Amino acid sequence: MVKATMKLLIDSSFMIMIFQRTGFSIDKIMEVAQASEIVTLSICVNELKSIAHSRKGFKSKLAEKALESLDKLGIKVLRYCGVESKADMAIIDFARENRNIIVGTCDHELVVKLREASIPVVYMGSNGRLIVEGMR
Repeated sequence: MVKATMKLLIDSSFMIMIFQRTGFSIDKIMEVAQASEIVTLSICVNELKSIAHSRKGFKSKLAEKALESLDKLGIKVLRYCGVESKADMAIIDFARENRNIIVGTCDHELVVKLREASIPVVYMGSNGRLIVEGMR
């Protein structure tokens, strides 16, 4: 059963993964995360812009595609920079302040930090499946 108030907060790595992997629709991801809304932070969008403009190649193209698709996919961008100007810390701060958040990431270091902070997380396992941990 979907919790009507849960929001899935995705970082730039998760946005890129959505376009890199086949078989992951937004609806499926939200179902696995038990979320009714998908959001990201403006600092994560800035990271995507940096990836799209600073590199050439496949990852750059995926970042461009993610940026172009935010509105179409219904991903709401929230203005939040947190205490620090680093995306990982902003995500952790935001999730601590908003108890109805589950974080979507493909960044292993961030997954570890989220576990330590007891913040729910969804990530891609080594078997290519989405794994959810720490649901409150």
